[in-house]
Amino acid sequence: MLKLGDLFKSERKQKGLSLSQVSESTKIPQRLIKALENGDYDQFSSEVYLQGFLKNYAKFLGVSINKALAIYRRERKTLNEESLDDAQKPIQEQKPIITPGRLVLTLTVLIIVSVISFIVIQINKIAQPPNLELREPISGTAPSELYAEVTKNSITLSGKVEVGSKLLINGSEVNTNNLQEFRVDNFKLNPGSNEIYIVAESYYFSKRSEIKLTVLAKYTTSEQDETESEPDTTTEETTESGGDGNEPTDVTQHDKMQIEIEVGPENAWIVATVDEVTKISDVVQPDTTFSFEAKEVFTIYSPRPQMVKLKINGEEYTFGSQTAAIFKLVNGKIVQE
Repeated sequence: MLKLGDLFKSERKQKGLSLSQVSESTKIPQRLIKALENGDYDQFSSEVYLQGFLKNYAKFLGVSINKALAIYRRERKTLNEESLDDAQKPIQEQKPIITPGRLVLTLTVLIIVSVISFIVIQINKIAQPPNLELREPISGTAPSELYAEVTKNSITLSGKVEVGSKLLINGSEVNTNNLQEFRVDNFKLNPGSNEIYIVAESYYFSKRSEIKLTVLAKYTTSEQDETESEPDTTTEETTESGGDGNEPTDVTQHDKMQIEIEVGPENAWIVATVDEVTKISDVVQPDTTFSFEAKEVFTIYSPRPQMVKLKINGEEYTFGSQTAAIFKLVNGKIVQE
């Protein structure tokens, strides 16, 4: 018999989504998403809240709400019948037989089990990869691959590592404070894509946790050098010419957006809309291409933007994994929000 939790979990994994990504998009707490996928309905404070979250999660995954509700009601009916059967079973009275010898034996076993459990828990804790948290320039925990965009030549890296581990950034050890927090200011970036590997390594078992941070620095070397060497002159020239310094260099006028999407080298879940009409909402396989034409607005979202190559009117664009990217045609120019 198909269970609702199995259906939800299968659909989520097919789309390549983690629990944290689903929680961010649906605003449903991770513990409640886990409860839905595990069939642990007692975690919800009321039936109204349960069915509300159930409908929202089904809609997000593209599962029929009526189908999801039907499976849920069937599960509830089965659980209620089993509870009723258990309640109707006759209770057989058993006379407790407690002797001093059995009491001592029971206490001894409990003490031994507790000690062994404590030792096993401590060993497992030490043997696990250390916790690693990144707070700036974007938040995330290991293991993960994160993506950020900036318009400058340096960033600040900050976060926290677990006690008993050292921190490495691109292979170089970084010091932490007494709270195991780290902060690196003015971490230099090259123009374009920069890959930063942040690693926490345990001192005891050499276990490692890693965050791969890809930062797209949208500046050119000439622009940065010019800004640093002649800040006052640039300001004066801008004022004299009557400009605001943010005029776009592309003066080409467009009456529509010709959109090309290519996926690879791995699959990616993509949601794309053209003039408020959904064109893609699925896991797209590698080497798949799409072509659309938009007159006013185009939006695209993917938790794996590094697998998506996007061109609009022949020019390549990038976007992040946190929110949908919006492209509008304003006065003949393409504006990305």
